[in-house]
Amino acid sequence: SMVFFGQCPLLLGATMAGERFFGINRPFSRSTSISKRRAWSIVGLVWGFSCLLGLLPVLGLGRYTLQYPGSWCFLTLLPNTGDVIFCLLFALLGIFSVLLSFIFNTVSVVTLCRVYHDRESVQRRRDSEVEMMVQLVGIMIIATICWMPLLIFIIQVVLQQLPASGQLQVLPMETQKMLLIYIRMVTWNQILDPWVYILFRRAVLQRIYPSLRPRSSILSLYPAFKPSLRHKLTAD
Repeated sequence: SMVFFGQCPLLLGATMAGERFFGINRPFSRSTSISKRRAWSIVGLVWGFSCLLGLLPVLGLGRYTLQYPGSWCFLTLLPNTGDVIFCLLFALLGIFSVLLSFIFNTVSVVTLCRVYHDRESVQRRRDSEVEMMVQLVGIMIIATICWMPLLIFIIQVVLQQLPASGQLQVLPMETQKMLLIYIRMVTWNQILDPWVYILFRRAVLQRIYPSLRPRSSILSLYPAFKPSLRHKLTAD
């Protein structure tokens, strides 16, 4: 379950970052709106993939073992072939998701910053775009700080132990304690994410930065929209 609930936020974060990226930078390359069925299908695919990844030890690839102090189970960070493959798959997939989110969110934030500082629209304060920028940066920073230490630690441990393949049966106590610390850091990701959306809402940002005024949302990024398309977007 820790593998499932660990990978789901990372994969969903990468998916959301990709959707925001294409919505901001390539607005005409996708549908103007995503149906609920399609959105739930994407979420279902992410859940299904994460569930399949978590079931790999049941299918014979890798193992789950009881971890220090004996109250939780996690990947087996020992130099057995199946364990090494499973650990590397989990860690590399997580790093890929974090980096993909980082790239997509960075490009999206840069695009929004350019639009916000456009000389022709200096007086048109886009509070919704500022809200989006702050939330993107917050989510990106939290995911990177909470997850990257654990993922890098897993890769480091399994690769360092490869020369002792078949000889090492138990992780050193220091390694077990470090793993517990990194797992605790990961749990803060789920705790802090909702607070990003709560604390960096438009109303809160307006109190911090009073010059923000209500303006239209993403439509202000593309004022050249045809009237019919603009009407459809505002109606949705």
